[in-house]
Amino acid sequence: MPSSTRKLQSWTDQRIERELREFLVGRDEWPSYRDFQRAGRKVLRDAVTQLGGACHWARRLGVTYVERKPGYPFAGRMTASAGSSASSCVAALLAAPNRIRAIRTQAAAGRRRP
Repeated sequence: MPSSTRKLQSWTDQRIERELREFLVGRDEWPSYRDFQRAGRKVLRDAVTQLGGACHWARRLGVTYVERKPGYPFAGRMTASAGSSASSCVAALLAAPNRIRAIRTQAAAGRRRP
């Protein structure tokens, strides 16, 4: 069994919630993957992914989920508020590629983003 899988086996919902509450102190928005990495919390982020996903945990802990596409920091942010339904999180995720495609098309045509 790979060591990354073994590391994640010790994570429970309770542990994730406890560590996320500590990590999210002072934040209103879900942190980026890079925020987790810079804070030395990559394994926590991996556990979040394995046990429900970022949108689920953001809603559960009352912070705004912000979908950020890697490599496209200015592509626009897809948000779902803490009180939103799971379907709105899915809708935000599904809309992201279309927004990125539109921005690329505008850039190729020499137009600037609003």
